[in-house]
Amino acid sequence: MKKIKYLAFALILSLMFVSLTGCGGTSVKDDFIEYVNNNANTIFIPDNNDIVKTYTEAIESQDGKIAIKALSQTLPTKNNALLEKMKTYKPETPEVQELHNIYIKAAELRKEGYALMLEALTTKVSDDSATDAALNKLGESDTKLVEFETKRNSMMKDLGLVDVNNK
Repeated sequence: MKKIKYLAFALILSLMFVSLTGCGGTSVKDDFIEYVNNNANTIFIPDNNDIVKTYTEAIESQDGKIAIKALSQTLPTKNNALLEKMKTYKPETPEVQELHNIYIKAAELRKEGYALMLEALTTKVSDDSATDAALNKLGESDTKLVEFETKRNSMMKDLGLVDVNNK
């Protein structure tokens, strides 16, 4: 009788294991491909590039009014829309979620940097500390974007999505 109980218990455990591993959701590779092809490369990165272009044009214009308008109206709207899209997207695997979180952090840091830059342009501070703080925050955002790119490229290699000999 004990053998039957143990056999039944072992059978139940093996069925549970098979059902969890055999039908167990999306693989990291599939989730990564979905993320890169249908979100990062088609939504997040183009939107991010548009934000950076708008910021660059505003600052390079050397017109304080244009820069202030961009930093107070255009850029927060675009950045908030991007952050909303990014936060709504939920990768299915922890590995891809970790990559995605790096990108979200970069966008959040950039948003903070733009707010600090707006503050620096609209307040009359006798030193450059406000501008320096804004530029430091924007630098942190750039560092996060480099971290995102590095991790994405590493994952591509690890998942066999890139010919390692060609990169």
